[in-house]
Amino acid sequence: MSGITDPNADHYFEGDRLPMIINVQRKKKKGLVKTSKGKVFPVTLQDWLVDGIMVYDYVELKKSHVTGEWIVTNYFVNVEVAQEIEDSYNEGVC
Repeated sequence: MSGITDPNADHYFEGDRLPMIINVQRKKKKGLVKTSKGKVFPVTLQDWLVDGIMVYDYVELKKSHVTGEWIVTNYFVNVEVAQEIEDSYNEGVC
């Protein structure tokens, strides 16, 4: 399955991998998402996730029927990236 085939679809998915957030503008509640196929597009962040979402987290998106914009409805921590960051902090601790 590759991206959206129906222009009226209200969810974005691409194969087995969720899109990844690559830019977060917390004050504006906006961001950029990159799909596994390399497509980049703007998104709106829901209020409840603005403070917690980080660059490289995986996201679920839903298309607004009113405005046509893509809205991030949920996110999942990218464990690989989070582990690398944690490891980098712990390297010089011992």
